[in-house]
Amino acid sequence: MTPTERHRLQVFEVLARLSQPAVISHLSAAVLHGFPLFRILLGAVHVTRPPGGSSNVSSGIHSHAGTLEPAEVITIEGVTVTSAARTVIDCLRTLDPVAGLILLESAMHREQVTRAELEESLARRPRLAGSAAIRSTLAAADPASTGALWTRSRAVFLGHRGRLPRSHVPLQDHTGTMLGCADLWFPGGLVVVLHGPGRRTPCAVPRLDQQACIAAGLTYEQWTWADLDQPGELRRTVRKAIENAADRAEMLRMSGTPCAGPPVPVAAARAGRR
Repeated sequence: MTPTERHRLQVFEVLARLSQPAVISHLSAAVLHGFPLFRILLGAVHVTRPPGGSSNVSSGIHSHAGTLEPAEVITIEGVTVTSAARTVIDCLRTLDPVAGLILLESAMHREQVTRAELEESLARRPRLAGSAAIRSTLAAADPASTGALWTRSRAVFLGHRGRLPRSHVPLQDHTGTMLGCADLWFPGGLVVVLHGPGRRTPCAVPRLDQQACIAAGLTYEQWTWADLDQPGELRRTVRKAIENAADRAEMLRMSGTPCAGPPVPVAAARAGRR
C-alpha cells in the first residue's frame, strides 16, 4: 500500500470519529483529488472548520480555522472536500516551492484546475498570508509540464535571473519546416532533452532532431534526474549554452544564413502545414 493509499484510509477513519462536521482540506484533500505529492510526508488528516477556533494538531487531526465559500466545497466519494482550486492554494501555502510547483503544474496539466480558478480563489481571500509567494508560483507554472522531471528541471531556475524554460515546445526553422518538439525550451536558443523515468511527450510532432537544431543555430543540451542534484552546475551549464547559442546565431547572421524562428504552438504548427 502506498503512502497516499494509507492516508486515504486514514481520512475515512478520522471522519468516522469526528464529533463535529468538518471539511477535508489541504494535503488530505489533495490525496482525494488525486494530485501528485512529490516527496511529501503525509501525517495527520487535515480538516477545515469555521472561524472561531484555532489551528491545532490533536489525535491525528490537523484542524484549520477558516471560511469556506459554497463554491469552495465539493463531494468526492461521499466525503466533503475543499474544491480543487482551494486545495491547491492551501497546499501552496505550506509546501516548499518545488513540491508546490509540481502539484500545481500537474493539476493544471490534467485540467483539474485552471489558472483563472486559482486566481479567483485567491481573490476571495485578499488578506491571505503568503499570497504574494503564491502568485509568484502561479506566474511560473507551465500547464504543459507533464511530470516531476519537467517541473524539477524548471524549478532549478526559480528565483534566478532569466525566464523559466517552457515544456514540450514544437520548433520550426525560418522556412516553416518543423524541427521537432523540445522537452524544454529556453528563450535565447537553448533546447533541452530530458532522460529519466516518467518521461511523456504529448507533443503532436516528433522529438526534435539534434543536427537540424544545431544547423538552425540552436544549442542542444541533455540532462537526467542525477543532474538535478547539482542545481548550481546546471544553471552554469544553461547560462553558458545560451551564450553559445547567441554566438552561433550571430555567426549565422553574418554569414547570411537565417536562424531558426521562435517556438510555435502545436496548433499553429498544424495550421502552417495545411
